Amino acid sequence: SGTLPGNTIANPKGELKAITTRSRLVTEGPTVPNPPKPVNP
Repeated sequence: SGTLPGNTIANPKGELKAITTRSRLVTEGPTVPNPPKPVNP
């Protein structure tokens, strides 16, 4: 969709964000019915 050099560098970052968002949505969705627990004890 974009042939700009900046897009190439922003592509990997955008993909990583998309994967993280997907993982988070899945984890917060049917995968884990419970609310997100804090990482700190």
